[in-house]
Amino acid sequence: MRKAIAIVAYDRSQYFETVVPSILKQNVDGKPVGDAYEIFIFQDGFCKGDPKSDLVGHAKLTQAARRFVPEENLFIQEENLGVALHFDFIERELFVRRSFDFVLFCEDDLVLAPGYVQVIDMMADKFASDPRVGMISANPADVTVSAEKQLAGLNRYTSMAHNWGFGLSRKFWLKRQPMVDEYLNILRPYGYRQRPTSQITQWLESKGFNPDATSQDFVKQCATLKQGAARISTLFNLGLPIGRSGLHCKPEEFDRMGFNRTVIAPRVPTQMADLEQDEFERIFHNQSGPLRENPMKLPTRTSEVVFGEAMAGGEATKPKEEKPSAVPSSPPSDPVAAAPVPSAPPKDDAKARIQKRFPQIKRLPHMETAGLEKLIARLEKSQCLLEYGAGGSTVLASTIGVSTIISVESDADFLEATNVDARKVNQGAKLVAHPVNIGPTGDWGRPTDRSAIELWPLYCSSVWKRIRSEDLASPDLVLIDGRFRVSCFLASMALAKPGTVVLFDDYFDRPHYHVAQRHFEYVSEAGRMAEFIVPDNCDVQAILTDMLAYSTNTD
Repeated sequence: MRKAIAIVAYDRSQYFETVVPSILKQNVDGKPVGDAYEIFIFQDGFCKGDPKSDLVGHAKLTQAARRFVPEENLFIQEENLGVALHFDFIERELFVRRSFDFVLFCEDDLVLAPGYVQVIDMMADKFASDPRVGMISANPADVTVSAEKQLAGLNRYTSMAHNWGFGLSRKFWLKRQPMVDEYLNILRPYGYRQRPTSQITQWLESKGFNPDATSQDFVKQCATLKQGAARISTLFNLGLPIGRSGLHCKPEEFDRMGFNRTVIAPRVPTQMADLEQDEFERIFHNQSGPLRENPMKLPTRTSEVVFGEAMAGGEATKPKEEKPSAVPSSPPSDPVAAAPVPSAPPKDDAKARIQKRFPQIKRLPHMETAGLEKLIARLEKSQCLLEYGAGGSTVLASTIGVSTIISVESDADFLEATNVDARKVNQGAKLVAHPVNIGPTGDWGRPTDRSAIELWPLYCSSVWKRIRSEDLASPDLVLIDGRFRVSCFLASMALAKPGTVVLFDDYFDRPHYHVAQRHFEYVSEAGRMAEFIVPDNCDVQAILTDMLAYSTNTD
């Protein structure tokens, strides 16, 4: 198996000069990493129209790169391609033009601890023919796990979070790429930063997803799921994030995500454990939130995934691996139309069963099945729902017959359209729309800039003032599924009546939400969702301190 390392960089020379030595000092089977992996550096061209780009840093990084690899292994773009097209260039250079079988992709903001490449190398060999594994990493979602727990879990796997320090085989890249090519063809005329988010969202929906992002990372995650594969990491951590400042991160976000409390495993195993089927299925379902329909049959080590017709898009054939002799001139047909599929979902398909139960709902809430079932069970006992983030949950609550539904939403037009749908299924429900102006918003109600940051704390708190001033029904169920989730959770736990159920979606796969457990312990979990109960008493002063601190964190 021919293997390479691709170091991807732009203008952060100070990070780059820390990360690259951590890679070059790695060993594989007791020999220098360069004996087992050919090392390349790829630098995107400078973006002249971007005021945040650092021209001096870009030039310094170019000079530094020439010290680390020979000129023939250094690729510096003359023009700025943007993240998505730059990665596409790298993947085609290494997988197609140079025919490498496996590539480890390293960006300039993750320092590799000793043993990182050795572990990746062992995983690459172990999972080379395993259809369940799409991407591999030794940098798990939660990097704050104690050293003791990491040592106890040396033989366990968990979910990848960020696509940092990840390995990808050419075989899987070929399976995944047709869907990615379609995405690239959509954004190519616009560029990555000006990509047409609405068009991409509609395209993802047509592919069977409920998208909450349009980034190239997210699309590749969707393409991986569509193959019935997971992005797996070791439970132990060998990556040290250092990118406190960059395109997608600021120092306060870096700290909130726990990266300033990263724990490195004190040792690594000498061989990698098998990926047990139940562990794979747990990881897959943990990552399957964007899927509208889960596969009817997940792959084993020797099988392929089978999706329902709604997901596969009709009749299906076994995927064929493309020949690497040339770069495809146009996107091949979608390879997920895999093995033959039955004409209808099996009776035990939970998501299909739920959809059949509520046929009037065009789109169920964007949740995995376990969380959705938990929400339905709680809605059936609720008289008053307060939801942070309107949408499918609003219509579902109305359909079930919840008497009062109070919806906090940063996109007033979307909220109005949602309530129109909710009234169609239940004209008797009392719908209390509570739009909150947080300035201009983009996809999923996220602020597009910080021009109205002084208004952001109102998102979590203003609805409670309204509940009291207008003598509205007191919620017995709160759903945390919108923006500013930590502050909304803390406000609800402090201000709701004792015994109120609070459901916090996406809690378990986003470590920066776990600040909640400074104050409260969850009582149950359902996939990524955590369930809390408002206690009789709590330390309001301590809660308000964190609530204010997180009231401008849009996640």
